[in-house]
Amino acid sequence: MASIDEILNFVVPAVLILIAAGFLYTKFIGPWVVPMLAKLWGWISGSSEEIHISKRKEISYGGETW
Repeated sequence: MASIDEILNFVVPAVLILIAAGFLYTKFIGPWVVPMLAKLWGWISGSSEEIHISKRKEISYGGETW
């Protein structure tokens, strides 16, 4: 049976890798790479219409939307 040290030696790096991957996806892959790939796919498939991928971000404090 695995000891707690062996389990933590696997779990802690795995969690850190997941956090780093989530950060990279949120900051770089989602806003930059996904729209670029969508435009590339439209260019490859010969689509003449432009593809717009945007996410609307709303910041609300106490029910008010800014």
